Amino acid sequence: MSKAWKKAEIFTTGDVARICCISIAKVISLFEQGLLKGFKIPGSNHRRIPRKSLIEFIKKYNLPFLNKVED
Repeated sequence: MSKAWKKAEIFTTGDVARICCISIAKVISLFEQGLLKGFKIPGSNHRRIPRKSLIEFIKKYNLPFLNKVED
């Protein structure tokens, strides 16, 4: 577990994949379906997930990963 995750305000799709133990492709799919809220970096296909959105997603789906991003 990365201590930086507990301090980060914005997560990459790779971060979210590692935190939630899913593939990056699945994170992108959840993002595109609107189930995981975030934003695309202007001029690219890179996505970012705000801390608040990730925590809401983890809580909404009762995933056991909250300890990775909260103290």
